Amino acid sequence: MILTPEQWAALNPLVLTGQKTKLRPIAASDYQPANDVFSLECVTKNLAYWPHPLPVEYFKNRIAKSRWKMAGMLGWQ
Repeated sequence: MILTPEQWAALNPLVLTGQKTKLRPIAASDYQPANDVFSLECVTKNLAYWPHPLPVEYFKNRIAKSRWKMAGMLGWQ
C-alpha cells in the first residue's frame, strides 16, 4: 500500500506533549479559540497577509486547507 503524505499524516498525527504544552494537528473544532486570538488587531498586524478584522470564513478555510499539510501541523502554511 502506498499512501500520500496527506493520508499518512491523517493516520499518524504528530502529537508532542510537554509538562505545560501539547502540540497536535489543527482541527476544525479549534476554530473558535484560535479565531479569538487571531482576530485581535495586535496579533493580525504582525501577520502581514492576514486581514483585520479577520473574517470568520477566512480562518475556517485556512484550517481546512492546512489540516494535513506538514507545515499545517500547527496551522501554518
